[in-house]
Amino acid sequence: SEFNFKNEIQIKALFDGGVDGIIFETFHNMDEIDIASQFAKKYNLPVIASLACKKEKETLSGLDIKEAVNILDKNNNIDAIGMNCIIGPHAMLSVVEDVINLTSKPFIVEPNAGFPQDVDWRMIYMSTPEYFATYAQNFIRLGVRGIGGCCGTTPKHISEMSKVVKALTGVKEHLKIDKIKDSAPIEVKVTPKEEKSNFAKKIFSG
Repeated sequence: SEFNFKNEIQIKALFDGGVDGIIFETFHNMDEIDIASQFAKKYNLPVIASLACKKEKETLSGLDIKEAVNILDKNNNIDAIGMNCIIGPHAMLSVVEDVINLTSKPFIVEPNAGFPQDVDWRMIYMSTPEYFATYAQNFIRLGVRGIGGCCGTTPKHISEMSKVVKALTGVKEHLKIDKIKDSAPIEVKVTPKEEKSNFAKKIFSG
């Protein structure tokens, strides 16, 4: 199918580029995430499968989040389970409390910086870096092994969160991903800029 083909070429391109692992984010279709993880494992890459969950504690396709986590837990091609996007730290913490004990796999979270609000015709995420950092601490204490940010997070959010998390006792025991591939340098063939596309050829030929 077209989905299979796109996954194959994208994952191979990332592998050829030297990535250490693959994160599949904002998924809600269990069949698609299964196919994607199979392709990643063909290249022996660590796989994090991250679900998008609504505040009603179900995926975008209406699947109960507990059932979704159970499916990912049984998938041998998936090394860690995650949640990202849609909801902010408070709502995501409530969901994680319900599901984190359903799996022995490392759990990863990337909440949005709250819900965006319309301010003078601009959509603004209202969670401050300090608020975000407080919840990062709560996630780690709950047993989450990796944390980041999705929509609305800024370098300041990540910086504040990092300082709080690194100060916690035992945080160094978080998920460790072994480098599976050897570290030999990858030969890169540089394509002349005028040969990259017909559009580029027209631009650089005047």
